[in-house]
Amino acid sequence: MRATRFRPAVAAAAAAVMAISACSGGGGDEDGGQTTVTVDGGQPENPLIPANTNEVFGGDVLDTLFSKLVRYDPETAEPENYVAESIETEDNQTFTITVQEGWAFHDGTEVTAQSFVDAWNWGAYGPNANLNAYWFEQIEGYEEVHPEPEDPEADPPEPEAEKMSGLEVVDDRTFEVTLSEPYAQFPMKLGYTAFAPLPEVFFEDPEAFGREPVGNGPFQFASWTDNQEITVEAYEDFAGSHPAQVDAVTWRMYDDREAAYADLLAGNLDIMTRLTPAAMANEVYKDDLGDRYVEQEAGLMFTLTVTGNEEGYDDARFRQALSAAIDRESIVEEIFEGTQVPSKGWAPSVVIGAQKGACGEYCEYSPERADELLQEALDDGFEPPEKVQIWFNDDADHREWVQAVVNSINQTFEGDLEAVAKPVPTFSEFRAGINEDKYTGLLRTGWQMDYPHLENFLSPLYETGASSNDGDYSNEEFDQLMADARQESDEDAAIEMYREGERLLAEDMPALPIYTARTITGYSEEMTNVEVTPFGVPAFANLEK
Repeated sequence: MRATRFRPAVAAAAAAVMAISACSGGGGDEDGGQTTVTVDGGQPENPLIPANTNEVFGGDVLDTLFSKLVRYDPETAEPENYVAESIETEDNQTFTITVQEGWAFHDGTEVTAQSFVDAWNWGAYGPNANLNAYWFEQIEGYEEVHPEPEDPEADPPEPEAEKMSGLEVVDDRTFEVTLSEPYAQFPMKLGYTAFAPLPEVFFEDPEAFGREPVGNGPFQFASWTDNQEITVEAYEDFAGSHPAQVDAVTWRMYDDREAAYADLLAGNLDIMTRLTPAAMANEVYKDDLGDRYVEQEAGLMFTLTVTGNEEGYDDARFRQALSAAIDRESIVEEIFEGTQVPSKGWAPSVVIGAQKGACGEYCEYSPERADELLQEALDDGFEPPEKVQIWFNDDADHREWVQAVVNSINQTFEGDLEAVAKPVPTFSEFRAGINEDKYTGLLRTGWQMDYPHLENFLSPLYETGASSNDGDYSNEEFDQLMADARQESDEDAAIEMYREGERLLAEDMPALPIYTARTITGYSEEMTNVEVTPFGVPAFANLEK
């Protein structure tokens, strides 16, 4: 998902955008008709509501429809105030936020302080069961609106309140946010989708809104045909400093990525956000596209997440053995032609606080060490699963690399252990199965940064009860490190705590890092300006055709 800036300043992420530009004014086409950019996409997992969308297909659309308090620079990912005129604090616990004048929703109503407070309260309220409710947990009063059951298997108790006590509207343009404890990085998060404002019309019928959202961003919603396409159109009265440069963007939903690439080559698709492994093999895409591609290391990485501590996976040495059995370098070279980066930890290098080699020996290919770790576990009575099942969605470019992981594991253990690939037809079906605890084994998981900080690759994925903790990992020491780091006002000290937490993941191995994305985005001859951000997605407002 996405990234920020506020006052005081936050260090920029060490990443640069790659862009192409040619002589063009953008916007119109030769016959004066509407200029529409077509992009490959997929069916969103949920209705298009900011508080309930935490996957890339829905997130990309929402980020064109909504502008947040903070904007992430498309070149550096550095956070900067946007809808916010200022975000001020003296103690990193109470923040006074002033909303700029002149911002309006696409239905013409004004964006006010109340628009944010009401949206955040609705997002956090437990009975609404929002996937992004977790993002509001630092706000005072969250536990009263989103109580957790003492028994994880039980239904949650009724909330004691409908609104968080830590949110207070001061006037039309000002509101205060009081956190339950100091959290120096809080303003950096405010560019994430969950913190978008909502218009009054949302609360009249959230379900209908999710099909036809009304935002305040550079594009406004136009249409959505399930499993076919979503279209947004430029909003003429946009108040921000970065308006849309084309008339419309349409995401076309593909089950077959090769079909998307064929459409790109035929001129029937303007942008393919990530080229297929077949296109990258022997650098075929360079012959096919010439210079019509953008290469960018992105805040996006892929892992294999262990599905909890089920019997057969409940020994860390076994999980470490699996990791050491994976030849990441060969997979990157043979499957991706060296265009991706073998992972040596749980965060990409583009984020603030990234450390080298956090995974240590367990992310280095060593059949000997893998055998040793497995034998140690077996000697202590561990019983491995009959087959190591690796689950993945088969409507994207995962089959080849997942099968390569399977082959590497099988070759390493030479019959003592068998891995098998388990495809699921679509991303939506795959995510639904994860949420229903349907799978046992390893899950193909990926994370696109929401903001450019190491914390974003740790807390949402591995803290106990976090919304994107697909493996239900739980470690009290890790949780405490995350909590302590959030309260630390000294950024260097906080980063060291986050790094220590990342090193704990090497001891437990709740997820096996595989590779970090270096995005290669292809585009058609019609495009005259394409930028790819450190988040690995096009800067949609800046597209020109």
